[in-house]
Amino acid sequence: MKIIYALLLNLFVNIPLAQAHEEVGNEHDKKQEKLHTRVSHQLYHVETYDWNEQEALEKAQQQKWGEQQILFDGHNTTCDHRVVTQAFTSLGLDERPLAVGQSAYVITPKEGKAKLTRYKHQPNSLKVTDYGLSATKASYVATDGEDHRETFTQTLKNTYKGGRKHPFSGFSFKVYDENIDFDAGHGIDQADTVIANGRNSSTDPLNFIPQNRFYNQQIRNHIVNHAVRKYGEGSYKEVSVYDRDPAFLYTFKDGKQCYLPIGFVFTIFKNHSPERTFYFPNFISYEKLKEQVVREKRKSLNYKGWMDYFEISSQTLSNTLITLGDSDGHIRAVGNHAYKGYRSLSGRFDVLEDKDIPTPAKAALRRLQAIYHMEQAAHLEYRGVEHKAQLVRTFTSNMKYYALDKATDKQNTERGKAYRQAYEDEEQKYLEDHKEPLNLIGYVTSLEYLTSRSTNKKSENDPRELALERVRQRQKELERGQSLYNLERAKQWLKRIEETVTQFPNVADIIRLLELYGIPKIYNLEKQNFFEGMLGDCEKEASLEELKDIGDYFFYQLKRKERATDTEQLQEKVEQLRKKIENMINGSESVEEVTEAAEWYHSGKGILPQDINKARVLYKELLPSVDKSEQERIGYCLNELDNMEAYFNNQQVN
Repeated sequence: MKIIYALLLNLFVNIPLAQAHEEVGNEHDKKQEKLHTRVSHQLYHVETYDWNEQEALEKAQQQKWGEQQILFDGHNTTCDHRVVTQAFTSLGLDERPLAVGQSAYVITPKEGKAKLTRYKHQPNSLKVTDYGLSATKASYVATDGEDHRETFTQTLKNTYKGGRKHPFSGFSFKVYDENIDFDAGHGIDQADTVIANGRNSSTDPLNFIPQNRFYNQQIRNHIVNHAVRKYGEGSYKEVSVYDRDPAFLYTFKDGKQCYLPIGFVFTIFKNHSPERTFYFPNFISYEKLKEQVVREKRKSLNYKGWMDYFEISSQTLSNTLITLGDSDGHIRAVGNHAYKGYRSLSGRFDVLEDKDIPTPAKAALRRLQAIYHMEQAAHLEYRGVEHKAQLVRTFTSNMKYYALDKATDKQNTERGKAYRQAYEDEEQKYLEDHKEPLNLIGYVTSLEYLTSRSTNKKSENDPRELALERVRQRQKELERGQSLYNLERAKQWLKRIEETVTQFPNVADIIRLLELYGIPKIYNLEKQNFFEGMLGDCEKEASLEELKDIGDYFFYQLKRKERATDTEQLQEKVEQLRKKIENMINGSESVEEVTEAAEWYHSGKGILPQDINKARVLYKELLPSVDKSEQERIGYCLNELDNMEAYFNNQQVN
């Protein structure tokens, strides 16, 4: 009875005391309850978004971007730019100039028309010379003066019968040990000559380029006359493909110089859409190839046979149409260009397949294709800088891409021998100097070598290490592939990133920009300080994840030699950020944030050091608040923490 009485007395008398104790001392349970309540709400009462409001915000941002654009007005001062713009608008999307680097096609919701636009604060690198007949007919030559030249022609019912004036005579040029005859090839064909706006396309030097004589006279002319010019309709585009390493430069008798294209992408359009696309090498003996085909396949090659032989995918170079307000379509377009660009560099997107085209010609096309698609992805990413930043890294890197390798099978065989010879020479030298054999391949795969690498305890005076370094230096000269290094182009895109970040500042993009300033060739302390100040402004309203990103940035800056002058000040800032992050973690009631925090303490990367106890506490807080699959994942994490703790304890004992 006494026990029962005591329990009842405690139940009724001590209720206020129990409540006070819960309010003061049981914050852990309250946090778990709030986490659980939040998750339950998400599971059974899905949070809804005001999609109309989201769409309105999206359109407002895109409209702001669109207002920064101006209509493409060509480069023809003798013609009303409105007529030229209307003529270009009448063309199919892929019939228009390729928007290399600086331009994009935007379709406006009100008018429903596509317009070639460019950034207001950035000069258009693509110079277009138009030969317009009317508001519904247009031909042009477009070039960026570096890696890109294209011509577009709409065929005429009544072909031109007048004279022509070639800016240079035919010549012979030795390429890859082969003498090739070249003509002054038209971009806009002689029969489709345009005389308008004070220009004659058959006398304008801009419309001519050195072309393989066989291709120009026996393939290209027949394609235009028979495959394109049907009933006075049709159009065609020819894109010149250049190789800058080495650059093929020809000097004419008058002293003028001209880069020779390594090949041509030729596209036939039907009803303003690509019908067939081909890639014709410029440095090839078509006569010898014809003899070989006749000998091996026992059939002759007319122009149709050449078309079949060199046909490629029409997706090689294609423009993208962006509708203002269509965010999903915009994102897909960016992703599609990025996929094609970077996959081209790795050889996983190849429109050539197994075509029997000379290796240098293949490499040059892949290079043009990669740069074009990568720059399209970067340009269309108007609100972000991820692809722009990747371009800056690519253009400032000396990394070589195997897909751009131009070596022939014979050269690859010789390179392989030289690669192995470097090892053999060093092994022989070691034997002579130390009177004992050395297997360098065996050494670099040994546990001893791998351990010294992982612990950074290799001896600089070790003769084996010195021998390896000499091997690496010799092999570096034998590296396959080609780089895309172009500092000038990198700086152009860096400027675009600075403009974007200034207009639409956010933590992720500012950090990407600041990381680029870590590249020695574009390092700029003044700009770095400016954008670090902008990052500090964002810190005030940053989410937990954004604050962690800011902290990681400054934490890693401590390790840079360039920041040695303000180390104490930077260290103080890092400590302040660490405390702020930890306070936000302790006060967070968000499942997502607590999950992230647990993983941060688990891995110990960046500003938050690894802390097994803190990670364990946070994981356990989450267990009652997550679904079964997440509980299983957390279980694995807790088990891994236990194993880590046991390992560290064992290391201390030993």
